[in-house]
Amino acid sequence: MKKSIIRLTAFVSILLLFISLIPGKVYAQNSASMFEKNWPEWRGLQNTGATSFANTPIEFSETKNVKWKTEIPGKGHATPIVWGDQIIILTSIPTDKKPAGAEEATPEEQPQGRMPRGPKAEYIHKFVVISVDKNSGEINWQTVVREEYPEESTHDLGSWASNSPITDGENIYAYFGSRGMFCLDFKGNIKWERDFGQMEKVMSFGEGSSPAISKDKIFVQWDHQGESFLYAIDKETGKDAWI
Repeated sequence: MKKSIIRLTAFVSILLLFISLIPGKVYAQNSASMFEKNWPEWRGLQNTGATSFANTPIEFSETKNVKWKTEIPGKGHATPIVWGDQIIILTSIPTDKKPAGAEEATPEEQPQGRMPRGPKAEYIHKFVVISVDKNSGEINWQTVVREEYPEESTHDLGSWASNSPITDGENIYAYFGSRGMFCLDFKGNIKWERDFGQMEKVMSFGEGSSPAISKDKIFVQWDHQGESFLYAIDKETGKDAWI
């Protein structure tokens, strides 16, 4: 079983790398220049973390080369994406509600000699997609896509919103791992949602894989202690194209 999971992980990694290198991998309805001038996915169009269409300062501080600063509620480590004048951010916000029968949050037990990792959540969280105006820093809209207790733990320096969103220039695809994937329009309306279930993680740093798009399909890597899959889902409906 362990060898099968390792082989699956390697296959998925190679496949996603191949997808990321396909020219024009996203859709013909938007010109290539639109994707190059925006930031549609994790680490940018070619997953390099670089772009040739920006005038980025090489020095900045709290006061130098800062156009605006906006406080974002909750905690999220997903890479923001940019399309047009909108910056799309994912975050998880703890509520003041505890799940029924919840025990005191404690770090997971670790093998001898290892430092304990982060504790489980104490409260139910709101999982939120936020649109920020690129020019002013004002929040355009906030959409709560799910409110529930995250069963998995995460690292002290991590968050329950670490899976980066992606866009094809038509819709926003916000992926929260065990919370599911949500397709939103650029006004914050949910068009469809997809639940993949709960990942099984042992001594986990948390969930953080990000989806990829090729033509009419979204690819999701579902790699955990249980049976693992590479999902290809239809971008219009969220239903399986193949597994």
